[in-house]
Amino acid sequence: MKDAHDSLEVQVKSRRGRMTDRTLTVADVMTRRVITLSPHHSFSDSVSLMAKHSFRHFLVVDAAGRLVGVVSDRDILRVLARTAHWNTTSVSQFMTRDVITVKPNTELSFAVERCCRSELTVFPWLMKPIISAVS
Repeated sequence: MKDAHDSLEVQVKSRRGRMTDRTLTVADVMTRRVITLSPHHSFSDSVSLMAKHSFRHFLVVDAAGRLVGVVSDRDILRVLARTAHWNTTSVSQFMTRDVITVKPNTELSFAVERCCRSELTVFPWLMKPIISAVS
């Protein structure tokens, strides 16, 4: 049995239709359809988007498209539990600002190990001008 430090490998079909073994990367499992919020969106906006799209995380980007935070379903629950005036709360007030990112070519085993160590459940990957996420 492999331990957490071994690469995750999978048999994948090559372009010629043959099965090959290769190491999985973040690009193999990432979510490509990502909906973003701005820091100025309201708490209500984040709740509405989460309900409408069934996502557990939203990336928060500034006007220039730079990643500035992440909003999770846990962040939303925390606001509901601790904030009496949640209806006047903006995304910038409750988003997670310290976001760890990975590149699409990062080995999945490395990203999973890093995720476990940091107790995160999402890693945005950044590639100008594309933003996506692994969750």
